[in-house]
Amino acid sequence: MSTVKELYRNLYEDKDDNADVTFLVHGEELKAHKIIVSGRSEMLKAMLNFPAPPVDPRYPVNDEVIQANDFKQFLKFLYLDECDVNYTNIGALLHISEMYLVPLLKAKCLE
Repeated sequence: MSTVKELYRNLYEDKDDNADVTFLVHGEELKAHKIIVSGRSEMLKAMLNFPAPPVDPRYPVNDEVIQANDFKQFLKFLYLDECDVNYTNIGALLHISEMYLVPLLKAKCLE
């Protein structure tokens, strides 16, 4: 029997197969599950649950500070409560934590 953490890890690792939302970051498509990301971020919850479905199911991340690898770490944090914070991405991850209202990510960056 799997633990909840193992189930979330499986969802994170296999999201290309059954994801229902795609973020477009500088041309790279990053897939995720609405239920997971909207449960961890009030901003994503508002964005993804907007009454009218988008014409294009991809959500562009139009911010020059955020690169695809930074957003991948953000998604990893939303699924697993862990991410790789280092001197090259800490600024972007702090920015993302404030942009998407994820105080736990901000706290992780400030550890």
